[in-house]
Amino acid sequence: MTRADLIALAAQAADAVAAGQALPKTIGDAAGQRFELRLPFGCQGPTEAGSDAAMRWRYDEGAKVLRVHVSPVAWTRADILDAPDQAIGGNVAGDAGGNVVEGFWIPRPWTASETCPAAQDSPAPAGADPVTLPGQTLAIAQFFDGDGARQGQRNGKPYETVVRMAPEEVRAERGFQLRIDGRIADIPGQGPVSCRQPAGAEQRPICIVAIAMDHVAIDNPVTGKTLATWDVTTARVADR
Repeated sequence: MTRADLIALAAQAADAVAAGQALPKTIGDAAGQRFELRLPFGCQGPTEAGSDAAMRWRYDEGAKVLRVHVSPVAWTRADILDAPDQAIGGNVAGDAGGNVVEGFWIPRPWTASETCPAAQDSPAPAGADPVTLPGQTLAIAQFFDGDGARQGQRNGKPYETVVRMAPEEVRAERGFQLRIDGRIADIPGQGPVSCRQPAGAEQRPICIVAIAMDHVAIDNPVTGKTLATWDVTTARVADR
């Protein structure tokens, strides 16, 4: 399954939830299928020193060194499943019961593109009202039940790599890509996808697709090279 497939899967679930209907069988059938997803990040260029952005990069031209930092989002199950009156999106360490969920928001879930968006050449016309962007609405997440295996859980530890790189291999507007592969899993007791509308029927459903990650990698879209790979199943990392 690709990014487009995951978006389509979540869209089916969102449509059913918004209509007050049962989830279609195709959603349950997705459990166990393999997927590969690329998430572009750093599309606005390098961050300033001291930035706490969850997904960021910096390039030292003098030393010709690239530093990349990617932190998964951590939720509790209550944040995204059991407490519809609570907002999704906090970075937390987990609840006392150990029901930890870690994953990533899928940016711009209205497009199948896995690259940074093209620069906008036409600014908003003078006098136009500012555009208010909606909150995140689609995420992939790995569930670590209190009684289940914790293999692959990051516990707040980011994916980080430091790589020597020539200046021509870095283009700020292209950013980098987080590549994740694994299989579609089941949210305990709910199936592969869960959607909810914490603000009511007029809100676009917020959906979570359950996954089991095998590998996480950071790719350079300029060169097509993989900068670092983590084997989540064994907690190994191999920088390239």
